[in-house]
Order: sequence, then structure tokens, then C-alpha cells
Amino acid sequence: MATNGQPNNFVQFRPQKNALRVEVRLPQSQETEAAIEASELDVMDYDKRWGRYRLRLSKGEIVTYSEVLSELVKKAYLAAGKADE
Repeated sequence: MATNGQPNNFVQFRPQKNALRVEVRLPQSQETEAAIEASELDVMDYDKRWGRYRLRLSKGEIVTYSEVLSELVKKAYLAAGKADE
């Protein structure tokens, strides 16, 4: 993913043997954590160094959690756009 030819890694996908790790770059907040917990996603942790929520998705969970995942990705995209300004 890029903006004006420059990388914009607001979300990263890291395939693993039995899962897909999704790392969403968002500031740590109670609102975001509450939304993730309410959805029952498998949250690995919050990486404070890179400012990313690390989520583990098993086969079929992308469809199950598509609504909350798309919201997280939208928030990350908008936050990344504001940081570039």
C-alpha cells in the first residue's frame, strides 16, 4: 500500500502456518480496545514500539469478523492520512 509512491503501512498482513497475523497501526485507546474485545478477536498484544494492534485470525475468521476488521482498517487509514499532513 502506498500514497504518492511512498509506503503507507497502516496495516500489515503476516501469513503464518496456521493463521494470518494482522497488524493495524492505531494509537492505543480504550475505545479501540473495547471494540476489539467486544468482537472476541484473538488479540496477541499492542506493540507499543510500532503502535500496532496485533491480531491473529484463523481460517474462516476473516469472514466472521469482517465488519470489525474493516472498521479497524478504515480508522488506521484515516489516522495514517492525518499523520502525513
